[in-house]
Amino acid sequence: MFEKVMTNNKEYKEVFKDFTYFKDTTSTYLYTRDSIPYILSGIWNENKTDFSTYYNKAMDDSMLIKELKERKYNINLYENEFNWKTNKRNIVSNLTELNRNIDSISYIKQQTKYVLFKYLPYPLKRFSKIETMDYEIIKRKKDIELYGWGNKFNYDHFNEDEIKLTKDKMFKFIHIEGSHLPFDMDENFNPVNDGTYEQKLGSSLNIIKAFLNKLRENDVYDNSAIIILSDHGYEMNLESIGRQNPILFVKGIDEHHDMKNSDIKVSYTDLNALYLDLLDDKKSTEVFSDIPEDRERRIMVYEYLKENKMEEYIQKGNAWDNETMVKTGKKYNRK
Repeated sequence: MFEKVMTNNKEYKEVFKDFTYFKDTTSTYLYTRDSIPYILSGIWNENKTDFSTYYNKAMDDSMLIKELKERKYNINLYENEFNWKTNKRNIVSNLTELNRNIDSISYIKQQTKYVLFKYLPYPLKRFSKIETMDYEIIKRKKDIELYGWGNKFNYDHFNEDEIKLTKDKMFKFIHIEGSHLPFDMDENFNPVNDGTYEQKLGSSLNIIKAFLNKLRENDVYDNSAIIILSDHGYEMNLESIGRQNPILFVKGIDEHHDMKNSDIKVSYTDLNALYLDLLDDKKSTEVFSDIPEDRERRIMVYEYLKENKMEEYIQKGNAWDNETMVKTGKKYNRK
């Protein structure tokens, strides 16, 4: 679907000039909860502990974070649900300590939305839109604007706000809503009641375009290594299998060429090596060079909100081919 949207609109394809598109990529997890800490750390969650313990250990031991610190990068993580609780998180520059007092009436309103969403008939659920970030909003200070992952929020930010240039070497991880459910907007961010996945993808591409244009306008694009990826893929039938093929675009520092397509069988287990290569000024055409054509890729499969029961699969074929996803017989369950 992503390739279809990009192919049908030449303007979108031009957005990824200078990038290499690794279309045969597998994620390691199928949902956001486990995907984000894995992307940032390369450390597997095999249900040996509760999720919070895993998350904190993964971030504490992240090769990427350690490498950035050693290379004296200013580290910024823009995440709508930030779960890193140990003191090591203080290395992140853009954290703000908030007043934890909440407004009781606002809190009850948020709780009521969740109750309504659960019990209303399906056609009426759209009138009770829920968003976990709303719980952060009810306790924030008035003079602080919290980060929001919403598409419109980020599009407006990249278009309207100025970039503050610094002599520091900067690392930014920005997690946006992208083409996530609900499909509630078109490509121009207009609200729609019965939107499509394709329309939401269009809005995602327009955000990417605005972000890259902002870097170009401020003469920092050429001096930036950029990775554009999704934390997992999507299955139109709302099944788990089929979500293992995310997008992955890579551009190195001072890299210029028409968008290239690569058939290398990439896995998110390769991300740590990718980070090091880009930090060492390699181009997108030089990364993943040692991956064999017949490689097999590990993926953890589970049902949404039932993450305590994981089953290991191996992708023996192309990332998007559900027929070549094979169970290994290994299960990682936690009571």
